[in-house]
Parts: sequence; C-alpha cells; structure tokens
Amino acid sequence: MTTDENSLREQRFDWIVGENRDRFGRIARVYAGNDEEDLVQEILMQIWRSLPGYDLQARLGTWSYRVALNTAISWKRRKARGKRRAPETRLPPDHLQSRAGESNELRLLERFLQTLSEIDRAVLLMYLDDLTSTEIAASIGVSNGAIRTRLSRIRDQLRDWERDDDES
Repeated sequence: MTTDENSLREQRFDWIVGENRDRFGRIARVYAGNDEEDLVQEILMQIWRSLPGYDLQARLGTWSYRVALNTAISWKRRKARGKRRAPETRLPPDHLQSRAGESNELRLLERFLQTLSEIDRAVLLMYLDDLTSTEIAASIGVSNGAIRTRLSRIRDQLRDWERDDDES
C-alpha cells in the first residue's frame, strides 16, 4: 500500500469512527451485552481490515454500518457456539456511552430488541439511527418495499409486546 493509499485509509477510518462512534456502541450493546467494549473493538478492527476493499459503490457511512452489523451478528453466533475470539488490538474505549442514568424506555427497548430476529434487530437499529429506508435497504441488501414491510411488522410486534408486557 502506498503512502497516499494509507493516508486515505486513515482519513476514511477517522471519519467513520467520528461519525459512527455512538452507533457502534449501540449495536455492540444490543448484540454483546456486557461484552460491548470487546465487540466495539472487533467492529473497529473489521472496518480497518475491510477498508482496502471499499469500492465507492455505497456511501461510506452505509458501508461501515453494514460491516458493523455483520461483525456483530458473527460475534453473537460465535459466542452462541462458545468459540468467541478475543480482539486482536485494543483501541481507547472513549467511544462508548456510559450506562449510568439509563432511562426505563431504553431498558425496555433493549429487552424488545432481544426478542427480534437478527435481521429485524438490525433494521430497527438503523431506523432508530435515522437512516432512510433506502440506506437501510442498501445496508441489508433488500428492496425499499421489503424494509417498509419489515418496519411495519416490527411496529406491530412492538405493540403486541408492550401489551403483553403490561399484562404481566
């Protein structure tokens, strides 16, 4: 890799981290729970490793979101199989939000997210991060209509879940 390519890679990585720090923290919290710091490190390492393959077809933010979600989903699957790897390198943990002072709504949302399938969880996280249906569709690799349908079904599931939760 030339000096110019390495410089561009570093600039893109810095932009990704700066723009998506909170998103990566939220993704990690949902997919890794108490291991969220480790998952954020893994996400950042995977983005760094994958940057040379970034082909400018998607926006950098959409591309990095896809990498983060795929890394989180793989992490959760590895953990479920009991074969989780330790992150190779540690980056400063200043990118995570403090869990102190969490609202009751946030805890309820996290509980609801755990009831969703991996794909629905990813769609809802992106929706909550104010991505458009076009951006979500590009990240997931499906049509806008499929995203709109999924979001409608997730809203229905949330209503049912809230009703069931209130009754118990």
